[in-house]
Amino acid sequence: MSNSEEKDIKDDKKAFSADVEKNKIRTDTILIGDPHLTDLRIETENTIKVLDMLKKHTDKRIFVKDIRKFANDPTYSGAESYLGAVDGRSDSIIVYLNVSKLHTCEATFVHEILHQILKYEGFPDIVIYNDIALDLPPQIQMVLPKLQSFFSSTIEHPEIFKRMASDFNLDLLPYYEVHLQQKIDRFKRRLDKDFKVRAEYYFYAQQDILDGLEYYSYPPKYREEILRIFKECSPDACASCSFLYDAKIRKIGFNTPALSYESAKIIKDHIIKYGEKKSTGIFNKMWEALEIKKPSS
Repeated sequence: MSNSEEKDIKDDKKAFSADVEKNKIRTDTILIGDPHLTDLRIETENTIKVLDMLKKHTDKRIFVKDIRKFANDPTYSGAESYLGAVDGRSDSIIVYLNVSKLHTCEATFVHEILHQILKYEGFPDIVIYNDIALDLPPQIQMVLPKLQSFFSSTIEHPEIFKRMASDFNLDLLPYYEVHLQQKIDRFKRRLDKDFKVRAEYYFYAQQDILDGLEYYSYPPKYREEILRIFKECSPDACASCSFLYDAKIRKIGFNTPALSYESAKIIKDHIIKYGEKKSTGIFNKMWEALEIKKPSS
């Protein structure tokens, strides 16, 4: 972590403390980190339940902040459209919510806390392998944290979606409606993008393959629709993703740390081989720079 990043984190913590102390915005279990979110009713039967699950692993304080604060980091540009994000720090957990989608905030809060719970349960981490990363051009290195987060989410989402449906009394239809629209918008942006070189096009196709594996965990109505759009917008990547899922990932799954690790290794290997076939060159080095940490036994 650079000195500037450490300073940003320290400044952010000071801002949290000042906001909470000044405005007295505290609930029994959650600290609201932004004054304009004081009317957000985040404590529900479902959010309290997921926090009780988290307390089996940690007693860190939980802060809620506006997703736009997360998007201020250049590394995560475009994050203001996300439903949420989570940042697990040494002494706290920051949950970022998209308050422009209030009807999804309860489910998103549960979703983000489940990401943290999986970490404590030993599900594999995706980390940047510096021996490879440091040999990449600076502009390529800057993309790695976002790709790292993307890969990590993909291997955690199937288990998270399953738990959201089975362990909580959530209304998930609005949640998946927004997810579906976000995926449609992603494909629209991809179709409109002016790719300068062939390798960049196939680097995005590699990301399509990774993202596509998540679609198989959606409820049937949404799964069928997004896979149809995937096939129309990125047929080559869709075919590669479908083969990967049907031939290997479906049988293994992501239900335990060990199975998730095995699936993640297969996914990485498949994406790199796809890149070699499509001659993505230096873009493929980015995938090689992502290391899958084996869960401790």
